[in-house]
Amino acid sequence: MIYAAEEGNISIALAGDVILNRPLSHYREPGFLRVREILTGADAAIGNLESLYHDWEMPYGSIYTAAYQVGRPEMLEEVKWLGFGGMGVAMNHSFDCGEAGLLATLDNCRARGIPLAGAGRDLGEARSPAWVETPVGRIAVMSAATTFALTNVVHAGPGRHDMPGKPGISMLRHDTVNHVPAAEFEAMARMREGLGLREPASAEQITFSGSVFRKGDGYGVTTSCGREDLEDIARYVRAAKQTSDFVVFSIHAHDNGTTGKWCNAVHRPSVPDFLVEFCHRLIDEGCDVVFGHGPHVMRGIEIYKGRPIFYSLGNFVFNVETLEKVPAPSYTRIGMDQTAIPGEWTETFAHESLWAWTREPACYQTVIPVCEFRGFELAGVTLHAVDLGYGTKTSQRGRPVIASPQVAAEIWAWLREHSERFGTRFTEIDATTARIEL
Repeated sequence: MIYAAEEGNISIALAGDVILNRPLSHYREPGFLRVREILTGADAAIGNLESLYHDWEMPYGSIYTAAYQVGRPEMLEEVKWLGFGGMGVAMNHSFDCGEAGLLATLDNCRARGIPLAGAGRDLGEARSPAWVETPVGRIAVMSAATTFALTNVVHAGPGRHDMPGKPGISMLRHDTVNHVPAAEFEAMARMREGLGLREPASAEQITFSGSVFRKGDGYGVTTSCGREDLEDIARYVRAAKQTSDFVVFSIHAHDNGTTGKWCNAVHRPSVPDFLVEFCHRLIDEGCDVVFGHGPHVMRGIEIYKGRPIFYSLGNFVFNVETLEKVPAPSYTRIGMDQTAIPGEWTETFAHESLWAWTREPACYQTVIPVCEFRGFELAGVTLHAVDLGYGTKTSQRGRPVIASPQVAAEIWAWLREHSERFGTRFTEIDATTARIEL
């Protein structure tokens, strides 16, 4: 061997959603510095950037956004200080400030040397990997997202020989079929006819107000990946495998499965069928690690064909309640008038709104997985329990520190419960560290 990378030995640390809009590097708690030490101690650290970074040079965009996630560009230095070498950026806040906000974020990250995957000036750039170069191997980082009210607006588009493409993100669309008992199906068919709707219908399946319903023996929901997006992403993964030593895929998916507790009115920890289908396909095509985020709580972990899938790592830096500016639609969505100011919005949003993160401890608990490869094969996954300060003041809440033994015990219990479906087992090394049994 003439290159160190030929040995296939590397450690990759992962983190969930990074919503960072205020300085962190001045803090000195040992538990906080230990978090940074874990990230910087790996050969590479990769997370998901769930925020835009600009100086509001452009107006706000989508009126469907609950909380406009925007931080000042200099906050990207904090992202680098934490140790991140590459980030996914396909997410539901990508168009909070329209195309201009997304493009400004891409430019500000590039200017600071932060490789981004999952967004671009056209579809090819959004689908393509970002490259994280390490002394022991080249990592292709890829990213996509699944959850949008304005799918056609945020999805990047291809260019032609005679015109440029459309800026946006890499999307994985999916199909949903709602199964209902025969009596309810017939009632919906009568409503469709009575209202004069002309959506597709047959004796066994109808489309009603944009949703697909199929006659069955009971209630249920099945989901599957949209074939066009699935095959296109698979093609880019195969190509990335040819020019890298390792491939890491970041998937932002708020979509819920059909079981489990609601952690607030919009999120639950169960994994939808299409997400399992997608993650398995990624590994079949050559991905070495797949990690998810989006629902703001952790989901189960699976080892599939000797490769780890983290269906959601939840939040890692969660500064969602310390936004400096809050556009008008955010106030309106939670019933506040135009005289309200950011601090008042924060109080209502955090404690009383549909999202109400502060009601659920799991929104403030996560792990940092460190995936160790030897000879290009997975040799171990170490999990470090992390606490984001549930129950603390807004001024500090959302900042990661190594969990106490009590909080770590809650984290291990949560992961065991939600990983049982995948047959994954954990061995605790000490109170705040565990290993996945391979």
